[in-house]
Amino acid sequence: MNLIKMTGAAVFVSYDSGQKPNFSLAGGRTQSQMFWIDGGAGQNMRLGIGQVDVDPPVDTVQEVKILSNNYAAEYGGSAGGVIIATTKSGTNRLRGSAFEFFRHDALDALDFFAPVVDNRKQKALLRYNVFGGTLGGPILRDQTFFFLSYEGSRRQTGITRFLTVPTELQRRGDFSQTVDARGSPIVIYDPASSGTSRTPFPGNVIPQNRLDAVGLRLAALYPLPNRPGDNVGGANNFGANGTAHLERDNYMLKVEHTIRGNDKLTGRYLYNSDNQRQTSVFPEPAADSVTDALRHQNYFYVGYTRTFGSAVVNELRYTYGNRINHEMSPGLGGGWPTTLGLRGVSDEAFPRFTVAGVAALGATTHERRQFPIQQHQVVDTVSYVRGRHSLKSGLEVRPSINYEVNRPSISGNFAFTTQPTALPGRAGTGYGMASLLLGFPNSVTIRETEVLNRSSWYLAAFLQDDWTVGPDLTLNFGLRWETDTPIVDANERMNGFDPQAINPVSGTPGVVRFAGVDGWPTTPYETDWNNVAPRFGFAWRPFGVTRTVIRGGGGIFYAHPFDHGAPSSASLGFERSASLETPDNGLTAPFFLQDGVPSLNIATAVRDAGFGAVPAGRPTTTAVTCIDRNRKSGYARQFNLGLQQELPGRIVAEIAYVGNLSRNLAGPNLAINQIAPDRLRPGVTQRD
Repeated sequence: MNLIKMTGAAVFVSYDSGQKPNFSLAGGRTQSQMFWIDGGAGQNMRLGIGQVDVDPPVDTVQEVKILSNNYAAEYGGSAGGVIIATTKSGTNRLRGSAFEFFRHDALDALDFFAPVVDNRKQKALLRYNVFGGTLGGPILRDQTFFFLSYEGSRRQTGITRFLTVPTELQRRGDFSQTVDARGSPIVIYDPASSGTSRTPFPGNVIPQNRLDAVGLRLAALYPLPNRPGDNVGGANNFGANGTAHLERDNYMLKVEHTIRGNDKLTGRYLYNSDNQRQTSVFPEPAADSVTDALRHQNYFYVGYTRTFGSAVVNELRYTYGNRINHEMSPGLGGGWPTTLGLRGVSDEAFPRFTVAGVAALGATTHERRQFPIQQHQVVDTVSYVRGRHSLKSGLEVRPSINYEVNRPSISGNFAFTTQPTALPGRAGTGYGMASLLLGFPNSVTIRETEVLNRSSWYLAAFLQDDWTVGPDLTLNFGLRWETDTPIVDANERMNGFDPQAINPVSGTPGVVRFAGVDGWPTTPYETDWNNVAPRFGFAWRPFGVTRTVIRGGGGIFYAHPFDHGAPSSASLGFERSASLETPDNGLTAPFFLQDGVPSLNIATAVRDAGFGAVPAGRPTTTAVTCIDRNRKSGYARQFNLGLQQELPGRIVAEIAYVGNLSRNLAGPNLAINQIAPDRLRPGVTQRD
């Protein structure tokens, strides 16, 4: 990635954080670059993975080529640029290398914002080691060669965290010292007193016999405050350095064999494992909000090159890649509901508890699995040299498959607000921690999506000609056709939206539709078959001046349809869920924690014409997400013009203009009800 940075065409959004690199090339979109490794795909962009999926070890890379604007018709599938990496090969001599790179916090200065504990700043931990080696040589001299490489990364990085946690008094139900950010006391009202005219607890202390057993166990899982806080209310009264752990291993094995003088066979295997976890700053890690991630990628590549005489070369390449992604909370599989004494929910994970005014307990999502994302790619190209023309044509077929299950709250997501301990209609009363200690939740939700089995095909063909008109002028003409078929689900677990149909529940236009039901198509939108992309470029030495070159060109480049959009979108209605909430804004408890969660019917939603709708005038309950059925392929018009001049001292100066005009790009969460600016009356803006 450092080579990409050095070009000056890349603008990095995030880098060196243990995540995949995120950057823009020459004004293109971030996470929209195509990565090629030895002529095969290096990521599955067709199903939403815009960043490079597998990194070859650094000592494996022989050459990196960056095409940021107006590249040849041979490349497509994205409007954000192309990164082409070529890996090293073995030779007749046995050669190898080894390396080690390290960083340590002992060599770093203190962070200005480091937390202060016992009047001393706490330096964040840093242990960073990158190590590896290569070995290449002959298997059969002059005929068969191998190249093997490995790179490992081990990193421990300190993460400074500030949280608001309950004080020792609050954990016992004593809120006599609890004040807001202005220093005003927060009065705790007894939800068992009469309805809307509640009475406060004497002395703002909850009696011991009213404390919920499960609530007390949860309160004990918080760390105790270790700093005064940012204000008199004690906000961010706990600070600590956690540690993010990254363990990454990259392997590559490449074998090349010359069958005959005109035939060459190449095989390559790339493997990457990427395990990330974060140590907790809580006494019990399962109670923290951190999430672990395990990712494994495998890429197999086979290439066959056949030379026909001196003018024709055919290359046939096949790449198979799979990616397994498993994100999970530390409390997964720990039997925590039983340990806490919380009945009525699954024992699979530590539940999530959001508590108004203090930090939440438990991870935001319990589990997400992609097992695996798969991609097959077949590319065949023919190169033909005739006179001053270098012709090249080719075909590409790329089917992709994604299996995914999302289990965000299999053991429940419990919400504790100020309402149960507030005086109705009186602002600044009630406290989330008091509601927790009374075991009085506002709501609980259990959610688990059905397994999604989605696939898509990418098809492309191209023809290009590099024409050497004369010693001072070269022209490039190209034409590319490509399309992405719509993502489909093998079990038709996709939703759409019909803005014209009248909803039977609300009596207004707008009905959520489901694939294959009542005549609704099984695809979320129609295939855009007319994606034709012309390309043109030139290089000219004006008037035979050998030290001056003018280059320029332009073309159309189509973006992939799920640029910045998840392949799991349009899955509304395909989850198993159940919820229970207070019927009157915290006046009546839906249940108490120590009594357990009442039996809930965890079932798939009824997918009918009235799905998610409410009668007109009632508050909405469902946020409809869908894919626009009339969408067209996004594209970019790219153009450039540049001048290169050789100066004395073997110095080359270059000046260039690069343009990128994008249209119809895919984007998530577009508000279709937003009023267009041209429909507003004079003097009114969208901010009014």
